[in-house]
Amino acid sequence: MTKKIFLLSSAESTHTARWANAIVNSGFEVYLISQQPLKHKLDEKVKFIELKYKGGLSYFLNTKYVRALINEIKPDYIHAHFASGYGTLAKNIGHPYLLSVWGSDVYDFPSSFFKRFLLKRALKGATKIFSTSHCMKTQTEKFTDKPITVIPFGVDLTKFKPISLNKTDVFELGIVKVIDKKYGIDVLLNAIALLSKMVQEKFKLTIIGDGPQLSEMKLLSESLDIKDLVEFIGWVPNDELPRYLNSFDVFLVPSRLDSESFGVAAVEAGACELPCIVSNVGGLPEVIIDSKTGIVVPKEDPQELANAIKYLLENRSVGISMGIAARENVTEKYDWEKNVKTMTNYYE
Repeated sequence: MTKKIFLLSSAESTHTARWANAIVNSGFEVYLISQQPLKHKLDEKVKFIELKYKGGLSYFLNTKYVRALINEIKPDYIHAHFASGYGTLAKNIGHPYLLSVWGSDVYDFPSSFFKRFLLKRALKGATKIFSTSHCMKTQTEKFTDKPITVIPFGVDLTKFKPISLNKTDVFELGIVKVIDKKYGIDVLLNAIALLSKMVQEKFKLTIIGDGPQLSEMKLLSESLDIKDLVEFIGWVPNDELPRYLNSFDVFLVPSRLDSESFGVAAVEAGACELPCIVSNVGGLPEVIIDSKTGIVVPKEDPQELANAIKYLLENRSVGISMGIAARENVTEKYDWEKNVKTMTNYYE
């Protein structure tokens, strides 16, 4: 008999959609249950249920309805993603559950006694805890003495791979991120302004993503007089990212918070043989090997970021070698098929 899985997770996240689609195609019956509206394409076999109540209190208010769903559908497993919110909902339901921590739930959320209480409560109630990185595992261990299994959030190596494109002489820099303070887009723009005064070679920065600071960052690029060097693309579907990534020469992740706990975008870029320049926060130094698959720079340091870009701009063969090594590293550690198989083995 096919086993039934309840995924309690945000339907707005592309990572949630990827997990749901991968698990359903591994032979399970998957129900995605979320208070957020569906934003990404789900496999037609995934059954999506949007919860009535929204906001912080919804993780308490939706309890009765989810219990009724459990009694009706009788899932074999409940897997909650994000310990603070859906972990709280899972704990309230009173049914055994697996729990995956995501990052800000263990780094940013426990900022008060009550929030730490909720986090510890959710972790204590889980029968198994998963993390996508070793650094996030270490952070989570501050709130629980339970064992934590690391299963990276890898990439589809058949989709994210090198593609031959006709390139110009312009040195192409790229970033794919939500345009929010956490991800240091302002730091990057200031680095570009510095770089423009340091080199004569032509270069360009492409920013892919949307977010609350989009208008502010466009204004910043104008005030720094680098508007002609920066292009804001907006949100791009995940399926279209490989072509954009292959048009870049260097990928950038200048995040400023440790809740950047894994760095999926950097792994996707590495799979496309791109060298990455990342800040030394969270899981970024874990997925990028400094001086081998990319360069790790101090966070919130535009000058060091500009220096690293300048080095790869002036030593392009080094960047190419780093990109090749990055693909090898991703293949060894972050193969999505292997990661999914490891997770579904726990369901089995």
